[in-house]
Amino acid sequence: MFYALNENVYLVAGKVKGCIYDFNGSKLYSLNESLTQKVNLINAGKFRTDSADEKLKVVLEKFLELGILTTTESPETHFIY
Repeated sequence: MFYALNENVYLVAGKVKGCIYDFNGSKLYSLNESLTQKVNLINAGKFRTDSADEKLKVVLEKFLELGILTTTESPETHFIY
């Protein structure tokens, strides 16, 4: 299984930090550099649900609860063009 950004949820990565824009709930989440890198891997379809360490799993579970992330059987990408 893979993590994927939910529909209408986008990652905008800056030079160091990033933001998640959740247009479903009209929310903005600021990410530190490390979490931006992990969400970028998720968004590229390169992060499996069993790839996270315990600390990261807590954050990803919260993102699942908030509707930012979903799980999928196959990798998905979700980019702004």
